[in-house]
Amino acid sequence: RIIFPYWSRGSVTFMIGRKTTWTSNNKYEQGKYKKLLIHSEERSHIAKCINNSVLFNEDVLLSRPDYVIITEGVTDCLALMQAGFPVISPVTVRLRKDDWTRIIPKLQQVKTVYICQDNEMSQAGLKGALQTAGILGRNGVNVKLTILPPGKKQKEARLELKERFQLTSCVTPKELKEKLADCKIEAIKHAEKLLEAVKIDVNDFFRIGNTRKEFAELLAASVTPLEFGINSLPRDVSGEELNNRLKPLLEEVAHYSPLEQD
Repeated sequence: RIIFPYWSRGSVTFMIGRKTTWTSNNKYEQGKYKKLLIHSEERSHIAKCINNSVLFNEDVLLSRPDYVIITEGVTDCLALMQAGFPVISPVTVRLRKDDWTRIIPKLQQVKTVYICQDNEMSQAGLKGALQTAGILGRNGVNVKLTILPPGKKQKEARLELKERFQLTSCVTPKELKEKLADCKIEAIKHAEKLLEAVKIDVNDFFRIGNTRKEFAELLAASVTPLEFGINSLPRDVSGEELNNRLKPLLEEVAHYSPLEQD
């Protein structure tokens, strides 16, 4: 595996390993990424300092940047670091509960926190982004969502899923199998590959040729969670239905009120 170390104040505190074509093909090595085992009662032989208590590149917050980006994967974080952006990553969809107490005071010191997760049909990254945005917003942090646009490959895969399998949005791998239960196994496997091809992450964004300039433009076009919610409302429903869907958004925005934060 390719090993990525987590650094904190000049020392390596944790590690994560990325599977490669040379990784052994067995049950233990199935996961695309593997993190170090951490100390616990069951694993008392592991040092207590191995606890995964630091976000990847968290030290960037020591420089008090005007803004910071939170992204999903370790390679996404590395791609943004290489492009010169201040970025941190929990190396998962959302921050752990144990991280909030330490991270929130640090994020309150920056003007804007941009959350940029994977863009996929399951919307797992988006759901994680909205949950993170809600928690940060309720704690006085100015949050915006940065949405990655699909590239040519993602658009083609999404179109084939729609035309061949009548699948449009918010489909998880499990839901895909359920919806295509009557199809042949070859068709299901092909649909699974298409579902994987639909996803674009930050690393993909740069890999297909986009530059720092294009990502900076995405940051400039970022929206608040409320704006995202309003933009996501369907346009072909009745006024009453629209009001019903708008109500929870208006309730959520109350958490971002400056008066309430004061």
